[in-house]
Amino acid sequence: MIPLLYQLSYTATAAKDSPPECVRPPQPPAADGRSAFSSVVDKGILPVLRAWRHLLLPPVCICCRWRPVDGDPLCRDCRADLPAPLPPCGRCLRHEQQPAVGCPTCTCAPPAALSRLALHQGTLRKLLLDAKWRHRDDLIPPLAIALAERIAIDLAPPPETLVVPVPRSWKRRWIHGTALSERLAPVVAKHLGGESLALLGQIHSRAQAGQSGRARRSLPAGSFVVSARALRSSRKRAVILLDDVLTTGATLRTAGRALLAKGVSLLAVAVLTVSDGSST
Repeated sequence: MIPLLYQLSYTATAAKDSPPECVRPPQPPAADGRSAFSSVVDKGILPVLRAWRHLLLPPVCICCRWRPVDGDPLCRDCRADLPAPLPPCGRCLRHEQQPAVGCPTCTCAPPAALSRLALHQGTLRKLLLDAKWRHRDDLIPPLAIALAERIAIDLAPPPETLVVPVPRSWKRRWIHGTALSERLAPVVAKHLGGESLALLGQIHSRAQAGQSGRARRSLPAGSFVVSARALRSSRKRAVILLDDVLTTGATLRTAGRALLAKGVSLLAVAVLTVSDGSST
Protein backbone atom coordinates (compact mmCIF):
# COMPACT_ATOMS: atom_id res chain seq x y z
CA MET A 1 0.00 0.00 0.00
CA ILE A 2 2.74 2.51 0.91
CA PRO A 3 4.62 2.22 -2.40
CA LEU A 4 1.35 2.58 -4.30
CA LEU A 5 0.45 5.74 -2.41
CA TYR A 6 3.94 7.10 -2.96
CA GLN A 7 3.53 6.59 -6.70
CA LEU A 8 0.07 8.19 -6.82
CA SER A 9 1.22 11.25 -4.84
CA TYR A 10 3.42 12.30 -7.76
CA THR A 11 0.79 11.74 -10.42
CA ALA A 12 -0.30 14.89 -12.34
CA THR A 13 2.20 17.16 -10.60
CA ALA A 14 4.52 19.59 -12.25
CA ALA A 15 7.65 18.28 -13.85
CA LYS A 16 9.78 20.30 -11.46
CA ASP A 17 8.10 18.59 -8.51
CA SER A 18 8.69 15.09 -9.90
CA PRO A 19 11.39 12.98 -8.29
CA PRO A 20 14.49 12.34 -10.38
CA GLU A 21 14.28 9.23 -12.55
CA CYS A 22 16.43 6.27 -11.65
CA VAL A 23 18.69 5.62 -14.60
CA ARG A 24 20.44 2.26 -14.71
CA PRO A 25 23.87 2.38 -16.32
CA PRO A 26 23.95 0.50 -19.64
CA GLN A 27 25.22 -3.07 -19.47
CA PRO A 28 27.94 -3.97 -21.95
CA PRO A 29 26.81 -6.68 -24.39
CA ALA A 30 28.28 -10.14 -24.17
CA ALA A 31 31.36 -10.79 -26.27
CA ASP A 32 29.52 -13.16 -28.59
CA GLY A 33 26.45 -10.94 -28.91
CA ARG A 34 24.26 -13.05 -26.64
CA SER A 35 22.58 -11.95 -23.45
CA ALA A 36 24.14 -12.32 -20.03
CA PHE A 37 21.54 -14.96 -19.18
CA SER A 38 22.71 -17.13 -22.09
CA SER A 39 26.27 -16.88 -20.84
CA VAL A 40 25.21 -17.95 -17.36
CA VAL A 41 23.34 -20.92 -18.81
CA ASP A 42 26.27 -21.99 -20.98
CA LYS A 43 28.95 -21.56 -18.31
CA GLY A 44 27.09 -22.44 -15.14
CA ILE A 45 23.92 -24.45 -15.65
CA LEU A 46 24.70 -26.67 -18.64
CA PRO A 47 27.93 -28.14 -17.22
CA VAL A 48 26.07 -29.05 -14.04
CA LEU A 49 23.27 -30.68 -16.03
CA ARG A 50 25.78 -32.61 -18.13
CA ALA A 51 27.55 -33.80 -15.00
CA TRP A 52 24.28 -35.02 -13.50
CA ARG A 53 23.34 -36.74 -16.75
CA HIS A 54 26.72 -38.45 -16.89
CA LEU A 55 26.26 -39.54 -13.27
CA LEU A 56 22.69 -40.81 -13.65
CA LEU A 57 22.98 -42.08 -17.26
CA PRO A 58 26.63 -42.97 -17.91
CA PRO A 59 27.55 -43.55 -21.58
CA VAL A 60 27.49 -47.16 -22.71
CA CYS A 61 28.99 -49.08 -25.63
CA ILE A 62 27.21 -48.39 -28.92
CA CYS A 63 27.37 -52.09 -29.80
CA CYS A 64 26.43 -54.13 -26.73
CA ARG A 65 24.46 -51.19 -25.22
CA TRP A 66 25.20 -52.07 -21.60
CA ARG A 67 28.93 -51.97 -20.81
CA PRO A 68 29.94 -48.48 -19.65
CA VAL A 69 32.58 -46.59 -21.61
CA ASP A 70 34.56 -43.42 -21.04
CA GLY A 71 35.54 -41.43 -24.10
CA ASP A 72 35.34 -44.45 -26.44
CA PRO A 73 32.20 -45.48 -28.36
CA LEU A 74 33.06 -49.19 -27.95
CA CYS A 75 33.82 -51.16 -24.83
CA ARG A 76 37.01 -53.19 -24.60
CA ASP A 77 35.37 -56.52 -25.54
CA CYS A 78 33.49 -55.12 -28.54
CA ARG A 79 36.57 -53.32 -29.82
CA ALA A 80 38.58 -56.54 -29.52
CA ASP A 81 35.90 -58.29 -31.62
CA LEU A 82 36.25 -55.90 -34.56
CA PRO A 83 37.34 -57.78 -37.70
CA ALA A 84 40.74 -56.94 -39.10
CA PRO A 85 40.72 -54.67 -42.18
CA LEU A 86 40.92 -56.54 -45.46
CA PRO A 87 44.29 -56.10 -47.16
CA PRO A 88 44.24 -54.29 -50.51
CA CYS A 89 43.80 -56.56 -53.52
CA GLY A 90 45.31 -55.73 -56.89
CA ARG A 91 42.46 -57.33 -58.81
CA CYS A 92 39.69 -55.63 -56.82
CA LEU A 93 41.24 -52.20 -57.22
CA ARG A 94 42.66 -52.56 -60.76
CA HIS A 95 40.19 -55.10 -62.18
CA GLU A 96 42.71 -57.49 -63.61
CA GLN A 97 41.52 -60.57 -65.50
CA GLN A 98 42.53 -63.31 -63.07
CA PRO A 99 41.17 -63.39 -59.50
CA ALA A 100 43.75 -62.99 -56.77
CA VAL A 101 44.40 -66.07 -54.66
CA GLY A 102 42.70 -65.84 -51.27
CA CYS A 103 40.82 -62.60 -51.98
CA PRO A 104 37.25 -62.89 -50.59
CA THR A 105 35.81 -60.49 -53.17
CA CYS A 106 37.52 -61.40 -56.45
CA THR A 107 35.16 -64.32 -57.13
CA CYS A 108 32.22 -61.87 -56.93
CA ALA A 109 33.45 -60.10 -60.07
CA PRO A 110 32.59 -56.50 -59.13
CA PRO A 111 31.79 -54.22 -62.10
CA ALA A 112 34.57 -51.77 -61.17
CA ALA A 113 37.35 -51.26 -58.66
CA LEU A 114 36.12 -52.30 -55.23
CA SER A 115 36.81 -50.71 -51.85
CA ARG A 116 35.69 -52.51 -48.69
CA LEU A 117 36.27 -52.33 -44.96
CA ALA A 118 36.34 -55.87 -43.56
CA LEU A 119 34.61 -59.22 -43.43
CA HIS A 120 31.00 -59.40 -42.24
CA GLN A 121 31.95 -60.58 -38.78
CA GLY A 122 32.12 -59.63 -35.12
CA THR A 123 31.36 -56.14 -33.90
CA LEU A 124 31.21 -54.62 -37.38
CA ARG A 125 28.49 -57.09 -38.38
CA LYS A 126 26.47 -56.27 -35.24
CA LEU A 127 26.75 -52.54 -35.86
CA LEU A 128 25.78 -52.91 -39.52
CA LEU A 129 22.74 -55.08 -38.75
CA ASP A 130 21.59 -52.74 -35.98
CA ALA A 131 21.85 -49.76 -38.31
CA LYS A 132 20.15 -51.64 -41.14
CA TRP A 133 17.23 -53.40 -39.48
CA ARG A 134 16.78 -51.49 -36.22
CA HIS A 135 17.28 -48.12 -37.92
CA ARG A 136 19.80 -46.87 -35.39
CA ASP A 137 20.68 -43.56 -36.96
CA ASP A 138 23.34 -42.91 -34.31
CA LEU A 139 25.48 -45.58 -36.01
CA ILE A 140 25.33 -43.98 -39.46
CA PRO A 141 28.10 -41.35 -38.94
CA PRO A 142 30.81 -43.70 -37.58
CA LEU A 143 30.11 -46.37 -40.23
CA ALA A 144 29.95 -43.86 -43.07
CA ILE A 145 33.09 -41.99 -42.03
CA ALA A 146 35.05 -45.24 -41.67
CA LEU A 147 34.00 -46.27 -45.18
CA ALA A 148 34.77 -42.83 -46.62
CA GLU A 149 38.27 -42.92 -45.14
CA ARG A 150 38.82 -46.37 -46.67
CA ILE A 151 37.62 -45.10 -50.06
CA ALA A 152 39.94 -42.10 -49.87
CA ILE A 153 42.92 -44.37 -49.17
CA ASP A 154 42.08 -46.97 -51.82
CA LEU A 155 40.89 -44.77 -54.67
CA ALA A 156 41.76 -41.10 -54.02
CA PRO A 157 38.55 -40.06 -55.82
CA PRO A 158 38.51 -36.73 -57.69
CA PRO A 159 36.62 -33.73 -56.30
CA GLU A 160 32.85 -33.60 -56.80
CA THR A 161 32.56 -37.38 -57.03
CA LEU A 162 28.99 -38.66 -56.99
CA VAL A 163 28.03 -41.34 -54.47
CA VAL A 164 25.10 -43.40 -55.78
CA PRO A 165 23.44 -45.75 -53.28
CA VAL A 166 21.84 -49.06 -54.21
CA PRO A 167 18.17 -48.44 -53.39
CA ARG A 168 15.32 -50.62 -52.22
CA SER A 169 12.21 -51.18 -54.28
CA TRP A 170 9.18 -49.10 -53.35
CA LYS A 171 7.48 -52.17 -51.85
CA ARG A 172 10.37 -53.06 -49.55
CA ARG A 173 10.90 -49.38 -48.71
CA TRP A 174 7.28 -49.20 -47.58
CA ILE A 175 7.73 -52.29 -45.38
CA HIS A 176 11.28 -51.85 -44.07
CA GLY A 177 12.03 -48.15 -44.56
CA THR A 178 14.98 -46.50 -46.30
CA ALA A 179 17.88 -48.76 -47.20
CA LEU A 180 21.10 -48.52 -45.21
CA SER A 181 23.07 -47.62 -48.34
CA GLU A 182 20.77 -44.64 -48.94
CA ARG A 183 21.31 -43.43 -45.38
CA LEU A 184 25.08 -43.87 -45.59
CA ALA A 185 25.53 -42.16 -48.95
CA PRO A 186 25.08 -38.48 -47.88
CA VAL A 187 27.60 -38.80 -45.04
CA VAL A 188 30.10 -40.66 -47.23
CA ALA A 189 29.74 -38.07 -49.99
CA LYS A 190 30.16 -35.15 -47.61
CA HIS A 191 33.30 -36.68 -46.11
CA LEU A 192 34.75 -37.19 -49.59
CA GLY A 193 33.87 -33.67 -50.69
CA GLY A 194 31.35 -34.94 -53.23
CA GLU A 195 27.60 -35.27 -53.53
CA SER A 196 25.02 -38.00 -53.03
CA LEU A 197 22.68 -38.64 -55.94
CA ALA A 198 19.64 -40.91 -56.17
CA LEU A 199 20.48 -42.10 -59.68
CA LEU A 200 19.05 -45.62 -59.45
CA GLY A 201 15.61 -47.05 -58.83
CA GLN A 202 14.86 -50.70 -58.13
CA ILE A 203 11.81 -52.46 -59.54
CA HIS A 204 12.68 -55.95 -58.28
CA SER A 205 11.14 -56.45 -54.83
CA ARG A 206 12.62 -59.77 -53.68
CA ALA A 207 14.96 -59.44 -50.70
CA GLN A 208 18.48 -60.80 -51.18
CA ALA A 209 19.06 -61.43 -47.47
CA GLY A 210 18.40 -65.05 -46.54
CA GLN A 211 18.49 -66.30 -50.15
CA SER A 212 20.84 -69.00 -51.37
CA GLY A 213 23.77 -68.12 -53.57
CA ARG A 214 21.99 -69.45 -56.66
CA ALA A 215 18.87 -67.42 -55.88
CA ARG A 216 20.96 -64.29 -55.33
CA ARG A 217 22.75 -64.70 -58.65
CA SER A 218 19.43 -65.07 -60.50
CA LEU A 219 18.63 -61.39 -60.05
CA PRO A 220 16.90 -60.21 -63.27
CA ALA A 221 18.94 -57.96 -65.53
CA GLY A 222 16.27 -55.24 -65.55
CA SER A 223 16.00 -54.92 -61.78
CA PHE A 224 17.43 -51.39 -61.77
CA VAL A 225 16.46 -48.35 -63.80
CA VAL A 226 18.40 -45.11 -64.17
CA SER A 227 16.62 -41.83 -63.53
CA ALA A 228 16.72 -39.70 -66.66
CA ARG A 229 16.45 -36.48 -64.65
CA ALA A 230 19.30 -37.41 -62.30
CA LEU A 231 21.36 -38.72 -65.22
CA ARG A 232 21.89 -35.16 -66.48
CA SER A 233 23.57 -34.27 -63.18
CA SER A 234 26.01 -37.17 -63.47
CA ARG A 235 27.49 -36.28 -66.85
CA LYS A 236 31.30 -36.08 -66.85
CA ARG A 237 31.45 -36.88 -63.12
CA ALA A 238 32.97 -39.96 -61.50
CA VAL A 239 30.46 -42.21 -59.74
CA ILE A 240 30.96 -44.51 -56.76
CA LEU A 241 28.26 -47.16 -56.37
CA LEU A 242 27.56 -47.76 -52.68
CA ASP A 243 26.04 -50.79 -50.93
CA ASP A 244 26.22 -52.20 -47.42
CA VAL A 245 27.16 -55.92 -47.77
CA LEU A 246 28.77 -57.81 -50.65
CA THR A 247 27.84 -61.50 -50.79
CA THR A 248 27.64 -62.82 -54.35
CA GLY A 249 28.00 -59.44 -56.08
CA ALA A 250 24.79 -59.94 -58.08
CA THR A 251 23.16 -56.73 -56.87
CA LEU A 252 26.24 -54.62 -57.56
CA ARG A 253 26.84 -56.20 -60.96
CA THR A 254 23.23 -55.62 -62.04
CA ALA A 255 23.17 -52.05 -60.74
CA GLY A 256 26.61 -51.32 -62.20
CA ARG A 257 25.63 -52.63 -65.64
CA ALA A 258 22.53 -50.42 -65.59
CA LEU A 259 24.74 -47.39 -64.96
CA LEU A 260 27.35 -48.36 -67.55
CA ALA A 261 24.63 -48.91 -70.16
CA LYS A 262 23.61 -45.27 -69.74
CA GLY A 263 27.15 -44.01 -70.17
CA VAL A 264 27.83 -43.29 -66.50
CA SER A 265 31.51 -43.09 -65.58
CA LEU A 266 31.60 -45.77 -62.87
CA LEU A 267 34.78 -45.16 -60.89
CA ALA A 268 34.36 -47.81 -58.18
CA VAL A 269 32.08 -49.87 -55.99
CA ALA A 270 32.21 -49.49 -52.20
CA VAL A 271 30.77 -51.71 -49.48
CA LEU A 272 31.08 -51.86 -45.73
CA THR A 273 31.56 -55.62 -45.36
CA VAL A 274 32.15 -58.74 -47.42
CA SER A 275 30.06 -61.79 -46.46
CA ASP A 276 30.18 -65.49 -47.31
CA GLY A 277 26.37 -65.57 -47.27
CA SER A 278 26.03 -67.32 -43.94
CA SER A 279 25.58 -64.29 -41.71
CA THR A 280 23.49 -61.74 -43.60
